[in-house]
Amino acid sequence: MLTGLAAAAVVAAVAVLGYTALDARSDADDARSQLSRLGEDVAGGTVLTMEGNEIAPSASITVVVSPDRERATVLTEGLPPSSDQIYHLWLFHDEIPTRAGTFEVERGQVSRLDLEGDVLGASAIAITLEAEETEAPNGPVLVEGTVDATTVPADPDPSA
Repeated sequence: MLTGLAAAAVVAAVAVLGYTALDARSDADDARSQLSRLGEDVAGGTVLTMEGNEIAPSASITVVVSPDRERATVLTEGLPPSSDQIYHLWLFHDEIPTRAGTFEVERGQVSRLDLEGDVLGASAIAITLEAEETEAPNGPVLVEGTVDATTVPADPDPSA
């Protein structure tokens, strides 16, 4: 009887691990799909990427700014679930933070946040995890970086 239970436990563990691997692959596919859909906004626009720090080492954000600089889309990936807290995206202008938006993350989720206004006018971007909505960052910073933009040409020359 014990052998049957042990075998059942092994089968269950393999099933859970297989589901987890498929779920992670699905999350990666979702991220690629969202980035692909943003492709039309990238031509002639600007792309910013930032990596997480030691608190969230697998986190990253991609900011796609429209050519007219009036709109931006932020994709976050690898952030831990927010459970009962709220993620805040901050734009810093001369070290003064302005909350640009809030969002929540479920396990393995790629989050998308659409912004209005000139993101490239900011000197830095950060994501914090806050206990509640706030007008100034108080919680831990998980992703941060300076606005050091890479311009994507409207019609890149593949021979270059």
